[in-house]
Amino acid sequence: MGALEPAFARRGHSVVCASGSEAARVDFSAADLIVAGAEVANRAGLVTKIAAESPGTEIVLVGTTEAAVHPDVIEHLPRPLDVDRLLAVADDVADILDGEHLREPVDLVAYETLFAGDSPQIRDLVRRVRLVARSDAPVWIFGDDGSGRAVAARVIHDRSPRRTGPFVALNSGAHADEHLSRLLFHGDDAAVVRAREGTLFLERVGASGPITQRELVHYLETRSQDERSARLVVGARASGDSLIAPELHYRLKVLEIEIPPLKERARDLEHIVGRMLRRLAPGGNAPEIADEALAMLERYTFPGNLLELAHALTHAYVLARGTSIAPEHLPVGIRQATGEGPATSEEVSNGELESLDVVARRFERDYLLRVLRSVAGNRGRAAEILQLSRKGLWGKLKSHGITDADIDDVA
Repeated sequence: MGALEPAFARRGHSVVCASGSEAARVDFSAADLIVAGAEVANRAGLVTKIAAESPGTEIVLVGTTEAAVHPDVIEHLPRPLDVDRLLAVADDVADILDGEHLREPVDLVAYETLFAGDSPQIRDLVRRVRLVARSDAPVWIFGDDGSGRAVAARVIHDRSPRRTGPFVALNSGAHADEHLSRLLFHGDDAAVVRAREGTLFLERVGASGPITQRELVHYLETRSQDERSARLVVGARASGDSLIAPELHYRLKVLEIEIPPLKERARDLEHIVGRMLRRLAPGGNAPEIADEALAMLERYTFPGNLLELAHALTHAYVLARGTSIAPEHLPVGIRQATGEGPATSEEVSNGELESLDVVARRFERDYLLRVLRSVAGNRGRAAEILQLSRKGLWGKLKSHGITDADIDDVA
């Protein structure tokens, strides 16, 4: 195995070698990938030991065949060893784990990306944000999911007279009604207490239940009696929401801001992509994007808005591995949706309709993330639930561009 060290080093992998007698005493928790001879591994019980003590570490066994598949082993290689195949496995592992060193996609949806460009829609948004920031009245921010509602709320706070005060955000959709009510209003650590003299942003206000809504009405009715009370800004998908009680709705919709969907900002897309790529790369070494790839992004409708674009660029950056981002590096859903020529007039008027393959791909990715999150990222357990080999699971993670950052991101 020692002869492999130079080959791994040339690919940028850090390598530590251990002899058969040392293998059982090695601390594997710092390793991403273990390559071991099957005889040594079986003798020392390495697979069981690594799976129990370091479930995030992947294992390649040399001297076995696919017939000897073990659920905790990512690859079984026969002898004589195919070094290129082994290096390809190591590269695949690195592609996934490299995501730990990148910004999370949600971090790419920021002030400089939401407000990038000079389209009429974005110029109008900038003007409205500046005007609304001067007021102290409640604000209703609406727009599609992933469009940047939370970013707009933060910008309003940062440009308001309250900018030296705290900015506290809560997502109504993440909490049951009674729990949300307690988080907002009850106790010394309640959100309205922590946000005093600042701004309280309540995302997805339509997901709040009747208990929370009644308390919000009371808070807005009595807020004028406390000069230090928080300003309330809420986020919603639409200008109106049938799940909001009327007495709360008209109290919240004093000032309105609409975040335009990304599909209406084609003129801004190149600016947005450039700024996201500069934020994405560690050390500020922004990758280039090929004209063909940019054109493909410009043809795509982005139902997930800025957040979907951020995920797509993160996926492409990982697969490009330092080279210019090309069309083949973009997620397969975007390639399929844009690679078959212009849409028909019926498809344009029904933009929400997609091919079965695209929908199936999206469902598979979402379900993979759901399973991985339910087992705290334990790939061995996830593979067992999904009835996949560990190698098969890794193949799907690579295909969908799923990184550990995606698994940890439950927002």
